[in-house]
Amino acid sequence: MYIDTHAHLCDQRLFPRKEEIINGMKENQLYSIINASYNLESSKINLEISQQNKNIYTVVGIHPEHAKNYFESDLIEIENMAKSEKSILAIGEIGLDYYYGKDDKLEQIELFKKQLNLAVKLDMPVCLHIRDAYLDCLNILKEYKGKLNKILFHCYSGSKEFLNELIREFNEKVYFAFGGVTTFKNAVNVAEAAFACPIDKLMFETDAPYLTPMPFRGKCDNEPKFVKWVYKKVAELKEIKEEELEEQVYKNVKNFFGDRFGN
Repeated sequence: MYIDTHAHLCDQRLFPRKEEIINGMKENQLYSIINASYNLESSKINLEISQQNKNIYTVVGIHPEHAKNYFESDLIEIENMAKSEKSILAIGEIGLDYYYGKDDKLEQIELFKKQLNLAVKLDMPVCLHIRDAYLDCLNILKEYKGKLNKILFHCYSGSKEFLNELIREFNEKVYFAFGGVTTFKNAVNVAEAAFACPIDKLMFETDAPYLTPMPFRGKCDNEPKFVKWVYKKVAELKEIKEEELEEQVYKNVKNFFGDRFGN
């Protein structure tokens, strides 16, 4: 059974079909879907979805793209939700994204630190969105060394060298999720990082509706059932049985998210 550790059923491209997607989980061998939020509104929508459906979980937080347009009250609401709702597994997706430039770099860093502080306060894991900002991220995380519960790099796109550096720095605290990009022919660095990642630190995701994996890339929106193609690709890279990988990933997800997952 597969686990999609990062999807967006709240996205307007998937939300109208959410019941169809959830009802098809058993047929598609999906054990669980974890919905990632990017602002207060999506956090509320994802929470409602998880409350209504077994094995659907939520992470709540504010994406760096909203660094200039959120309210302090949003963080207070997110904190209250995370405190009281068992289906909320972590704070996320949070982080840094310099892909479109650095004009809001200071605001992104400020928001990132506020949410890291929240995760420390609540003793919850964090799910990170980091793009073109790995060095800044590393320097910030070093400030929280020994304080954070656990750290998951969603849709990891850094180098294998940086992956190894993160493991040396944070050891058992850090995990890595790989998505559809791993199946792209031109994403050699991501495939190398997935191959280099220790099996006990691996997770898989779709980031649906984005980053549809091969062989469906360019043909349709991504959705959780396509996560199996990422499993297949990494099993091939590591030359191990897919069943072995499935079993290990379940253990990894359970170890990372703790008692809230599976209950």
